[in-house]
Amino acid sequence: MADAMLRDEDILRELRREWDDSGTSDDAELSEDDPDFILNEVTSDLDSSDSSSTSDCETEAAAMNQRGLRGRRGRPRGRGGRRIMADAQDGGWSEIDHVPNINVFTGMSGMVEETGLDKTTPLADFFSYFFDDDIIKIIKEQSNLYARQILQKKRSLNQISPNSRLLKWKTVTLGDVRKFLAIILHMSISERPSLANHWSTDPVISCNFCPSVMSRDRFLSILANFHLNDNTSAKKKGEAGFDPLHKVRPMFELLRSRFQCAYQPAEDVTIDEGMCAFRGRLSFKQYMPQKPSRYGIKLYMLSESDSGYIWNFDVFCGQDNVVKDVVTRLLGNLAGKGHTLYTDRYYTSPLLAMELEGLQTGLVGTTQKNRRGMPSALRNPQLSRGEQVYRRKGNVLVLCWKDKRDVYIISTRHTSEMVTYSDRRGNQRTKPAAVVNYNKKKFGVDLSDQRMSYGVFDHRSMKWWRKLAFHMILMTVQNACVLYNQVTGKKIPMTSFMKELCSDLAITQEEPSSGPGPSGGHLTRLSGKHFLSRIPIPPEKKKAQRRCKVCSDKGTEQAGKARRKDTSFECKICHLGFCVSPCFQIYHTKKNYVT
Repeated sequence: MADAMLRDEDILRELRREWDDSGTSDDAELSEDDPDFILNEVTSDLDSSDSSSTSDCETEAAAMNQRGLRGRRGRPRGRGGRRIMADAQDGGWSEIDHVPNINVFTGMSGMVEETGLDKTTPLADFFSYFFDDDIIKIIKEQSNLYARQILQKKRSLNQISPNSRLLKWKTVTLGDVRKFLAIILHMSISERPSLANHWSTDPVISCNFCPSVMSRDRFLSILANFHLNDNTSAKKKGEAGFDPLHKVRPMFELLRSRFQCAYQPAEDVTIDEGMCAFRGRLSFKQYMPQKPSRYGIKLYMLSESDSGYIWNFDVFCGQDNVVKDVVTRLLGNLAGKGHTLYTDRYYTSPLLAMELEGLQTGLVGTTQKNRRGMPSALRNPQLSRGEQVYRRKGNVLVLCWKDKRDVYIISTRHTSEMVTYSDRRGNQRTKPAAVVNYNKKKFGVDLSDQRMSYGVFDHRSMKWWRKLAFHMILMTVQNACVLYNQVTGKKIPMTSFMKELCSDLAITQEEPSSGPGPSGGHLTRLSGKHFLSRIPIPPEKKKAQRRCKVCSDKGTEQAGKARRKDTSFECKICHLGFCVSPCFQIYHTKKNYVT
């Protein structure tokens, strides 16, 4: 029984053998900062005359087992035995730090020259580069197709009411889509209680922009039939080829390719989650309490750390996404160029760091202490504020630093060096260099989310794909704003960029339906919607003293019997005077009228 008991002399003798083999000092190993430190009063009375040692920890562990140093369940007795076995099973993590082998960044950063965007390019063209006519034509064709399908279906079932907007449906043109987008962006920065309030005549909530661009019924009709893909080609859930993003797939793929072709990010990039707010029924709806919009559709996004430019993104559709696969899919062709990736604790792990090392990509990010592959010595360290403990395996450094709480960080770009910094009160403090660099570069996705939060289409919708489509439009505006500021050297906020973009989209010309008129120019007076209004007559005058545009033209005989030189009406768009309605109709409908 006495031989099976573990004595203090045996523990110290085994520990001293390990220290002699590793060549480390007793004082360096047994310090109060070490969680395995044993404060034993009998240490000074023990003899360390045993000189036999082995160089292999596994051989030492086997010797302990033969001498009875394990308990009933095969575990080593005492804290000293546990430490020996932890070092033997620590997966090759070492306390010796060294400078990692850093891959040189070989990629090109900045906007691609093939885009053709420069300082003289109008603001709207930066948006049109991403959201070009290909996407607008998809919206036009699919919306018209969906309206025809619904109208045919309801007529066959006799479910259409006499006052339905579908009976007043008119084919959507490219100009209608651009004006529709202008109103959507305007609603994102100018909120009202409901959609119809943007056309209200109440002076408290009235809006001048939306009524001047498109009528309320026309906008609501386009919004109700807004579509991006043909429903008849969609596969049902459970069938081969089922795509949960079928509704938005064309816009999703085109925008993602445009983002990657227009710009190449710098060395530092960030991967994080974004959220598209949605509270309706959806199988892959997520709950993220740390986000401003807690319920919605989760997006994985890769952004440039400094500018917040969204280079790649993906949508979480409920499938089992392995973190390693998500990261490598978002990196795409950036892998192998020496980029440094900054992630939060959701992604960061020693296994991901080793995987990215094979792709010549660095990793810096916070992590959790219970991640698979973490060194056991860092699981429960007893540190005072400002202290750190680390382990290294090759280029991968795992570090635990004590601030208000334990901070775990993994880096393949840093050493355990401590740097001095000044806090908000001006006090000089020390912090690991990896933590300082991470705090500077982790805001790429957060920066883009912050910009988009200033302009969100926040009206309710039962269609999840419609909310996602409008969210992708805001992502496009955000990227266009980043490129515009970089090219022009300005610092226009996103809300100001959206205001100018709304004005440019609203004044786009309709699709030309005829050639140039006799005057040699395009008949712009025939485009758009013109409204006739009565001119208020002053009390002292019997009629308004204005000249009719049609009747006052020399040699004009087109008004017939309605010719009068004085007029009491004007066009709200052209601001021209007309005597009666026939003259107004002649001017805005006759193509052979010479102005």
